[in-house]
Amino acid sequence: MSEQLVLKCVFKRENGTTYECNVPIPKDETSIPGRFFRNNTNLVSVEIPEGVTSIGRLAFAGCVGLTTVKIPRGVTHIGFCAFYGCTDLTSVNIPKGVTSIGERAFQHCTGLNNVNLPEGLINIGEGAFEGCRDLTSVNIPKGVVFIDYYAFDRYTKRIYE
Repeated sequence: MSEQLVLKCVFKRENGTTYECNVPIPKDETSIPGRFFRNNTNLVSVEIPEGVTSIGRLAFAGCVGLTTVKIPRGVTHIGFCAFYGCTDLTSVNIPKGVTSIGERAFQHCTGLNNVNLPEGLINIGEGAFEGCRDLTSVNIPKGVVFIDYYAFDRYTKRIYE
């Protein structure tokens, strides 16, 4: 039997103070379930534990207060709309091992201004970074095979390595 995985989270109270909380992923799961934190406006940061292999559909969509997310090595897929509309998210480091970024995964993350894409990334889904108006440039690593329609906002300069 495997050890249960736990997300380390920081939430903000209505009075502005924050508190830490460990949130378990359902037993024997290695992915963050779809809609797990969807529209939780009090979520400020999340550290995804080692052992997680994918981030489900809409898992953090609409978490407008989310400023920090730590994705570990071992994650291979970021799902459809996983971080859609996380407007306070400014930077994301996608670790080596992620091969696929799903459709609209970071769409409308309007504060996003820095994205590190890993070597080994193969697929960037439709609209993955569309509407990220502060993302002015992104380095596309060698080996990316497929970049779908509107993967990036029209103002984002793409630099191919």
